[in-house]
Amino acid sequence: MNDPLAPMKMPVFEKGQLREYAAISADDNLIHYDEATAQQFGFSGVIVHGMLSMAAMGNYLEARFPRPQYKIANFSVRFRKIVYPGDALECSATEKPSEPGTYALALSLKNDRGEVVCDGSALVQSVV
Repeated sequence: MNDPLAPMKMPVFEKGQLREYAAISADDNLIHYDEATAQQFGFSGVIVHGMLSMAAMGNYLEARFPRPQYKIANFSVRFRKIVYPGDALECSATEKPSEPGTYALALSLKNDRGEVVCDGSALVQSVV
């Protein structure tokens, strides 16, 4: 069984959010909110924090498997491409064979150009 779950469009990250996230996460690397610095490092502009991309995937899991009926037992991602502010993102998952009451998922986060920007896996369990 490799059953796809319905994809979900994620909210777009805006530049102002990146500065706010930098302040609360202590990840104040200038490539996330200073255009000139980002360009000095070879980017076309400021880039979204990787952890925000991961959070988008986590939000997808929570929407598809709401608490308290389910719990996320394991969740991991690999960052594949840069996400820029304004990129439209869509998350999807495919269920792989697993034990009853457990959902083993392959996750994918794509931008509006069809590029996989993050992929990963999750193990979700039904709560009895």
